[in-house]
Amino acid sequence: MEYIEIGNLHVSRICMGTWNISGDESWGYQDEEKSIKTIKTALDYGVNFFDTAEAYGAGYSEEILGKSLSPVRDKVIIATKTSRISKKEIFKACENSLKRLKTDYIDIYYIHWPNWNIPIFETIEAMKKLEREGKIRMIGVSNFGKKDLKEVMEYY
Repeated sequence: MEYIEIGNLHVSRICMGTWNISGDESWGYQDEEKSIKTIKTALDYGVNFFDTAEAYGAGYSEEILGKSLSPVRDKVIIATKTSRISKKEIFKACENSLKRLKTDYIDIYYIHWPNWNIPIFETIEAMKKLEREGKIRMIGVSNFGKKDLKEVMEYY
């Protein structure tokens, strides 16, 4: 397996996305034991980077990762996303994700989608607070276009 650096994180070039194990209407029923076996097989092949989101199966994907990765937490990089971007909602969403993932920190915490009804500075301020508290190691965005990304960078 090849590895790269994302900031100060040493990650496998292959990241295992876990939306498909969520069992939601997009993917249908997924056998939990097979999902866990898939994650463990990825680990065996050197994958140390796993991506999920609170929205994947209403947190179920995070729960499966928590069950699978908690014994090797210090050897893996976990990225998850929040759909809630107001200050108050982000703090609660992060706590819920931490519980489901069975960890006390998230390596990369993404804002899943932009929300033009909430000022981005409010969202970034909350994310920075989580970073200062050690609950997240790095802030990211997902599904942001050029205009949205430019605005994020003004506040980060």
